[in-house]
Amino acid sequence: MPFPAAGYQATGQIVSMGDGVAGFSIGEFVVGFCSCSHSQYVSIHKDYLHKLPDPTKLKQSALFVMPCVGAHALTHAGLDARDSILVVGQGLIGQCMAQLARLRGAFVATSEVSPARLGLSRQYCADWAIDARTGKLPDLIRDRFPNGFDLVAESTGFQPLIEDAMQCVKAGGFNRGGKFIFLGWYPDTISLQVPPSPQQAVAMFLSRLHRRTAEPGWGSETHRIRSPQDRPADQPRRALARRGRALQPPLHP
Repeated sequence: MPFPAAGYQATGQIVSMGDGVAGFSIGEFVVGFCSCSHSQYVSIHKDYLHKLPDPTKLKQSALFVMPCVGAHALTHAGLDARDSILVVGQGLIGQCMAQLARLRGAFVATSEVSPARLGLSRQYCADWAIDARTGKLPDLIRDRFPNGFDLVAESTGFQPLIEDAMQCVKAGGFNRGGKFIFLGWYPDTISLQVPPSPQQAVAMFLSRLHRRTAEPGWGSETHRIRSPQDRPADQPRRALARRGRALQPPLHP
């Protein structure tokens, strides 16, 4: 059996349609979310298909999922023009999220180790681009944001960065402090030191971590991260999150 083609986002032209499909026509240019999108022909459910009015934008539109991830995260996090946000990592998804956050009027800081990506971030994405090679992230932000950010999004999917990123979340208590978004792709176990700081945050899973669960709204689960004063003495200091499962105590809904 041949190995299946890779890819999950595509642009192209409709060449045939199934019975009962309404709202589309043969010959229309579309963008869609599907499996095996690197194939010459793909079958896409109509609910994951969108018309593309300008066929000259086929190439750019083929990356539509990247900004959608960031847009989905910002919508669920409730970011607005009064907020500050730190986006950890400036790959495609991180860059798109930072640009969208600026369009919403927020103050946007980014962190990255790649000089090339830092340059792009400074030019197109961030009000403040941080060179993460120069120190630990909580130390690098302390002078300008001693209380932390309203929103921190970890977009790299690199587990060792999670705890430092959590240290950058604004303190203040549940529904008054900052929010943390797991934006990256975490294929295995996430291990967190709880509490990561004397702060309280809302942890929002907006990556594929919950995608295979049957729960509605899989991308918007939130949990309270308790401060040291709130944690009962008999609760463990480690918490695990596995694919398809929400975080277990001591993280509380």
